[in-house]
Amino acid sequence: MYNLKFPQPAGANNIVYNLLKIFDTFVVDWCQEGATVPTDAEEKIINAIIFSATWAVGGMADEHTRAAFNVFFLELVNGEDVIDKYKIDLVNVNLPAHEIRKLPNRLGDCKNLFDWFFERDSCQWITWGKTVNPFEIPVVSPYSEMIVPTVDSIRIKGVFNRVLQNNCHCLIIGPTGTGKSIMVNQELRERYNDDDYTFVSMAFSAQTTANQT
Repeated sequence: MYNLKFPQPAGANNIVYNLLKIFDTFVVDWCQEGATVPTDAEEKIINAIIFSATWAVGGMADEHTRAAFNVFFLELVNGEDVIDKYKIDLVNVNLPAHEIRKLPNRLGDCKNLFDWFFERDSCQWITWGKTVNPFEIPVVSPYSEMIVPTVDSIRIKGVFNRVLQNNCHCLIIGPTGTGKSIMVNQELRERYNDDDYTFVSMAFSAQTTANQT
């Protein structure tokens, strides 16, 4: 984590909090009164933790260090001795040594954790493209508001909706002109403008003052 670069400052406590909030989205229905916990819950929980850690830590990293985190984390969950390989000094940061072992997972031949989504009910990892319906060009949609799905937009929407529907705050950051505002506004209009949800849209820019907010 210490070699990752975060566009938005992030402390260790905040990262763990984010991990737990994402993980909660996988088990919240199991916590309801009268809910039935499946017999393979442990296996599903382990894979859900892998997914949650991927986005809680790697999702906050910039695009240049995210690839390195992906390689490191895949090696970690698959039981490689990353402490020796990367010369990680646990003593000077007051962390105890731990047993090196593979976490039971369903990753298979996955090479990039950010390209895959963990589908809990089937206990399978699937590509993000399989989580949405085939794209059809809207007939009446203005050109300026039309979004052609990409892997980036699909997975950002996927994580965004998971946390939002479980009453968690969500902050999406990135370079100017990458479609963040259009994407979020589209999701709000399509999913959160009904009898159960409502939203207030406010636009800010570099010229926005504190008094205007």
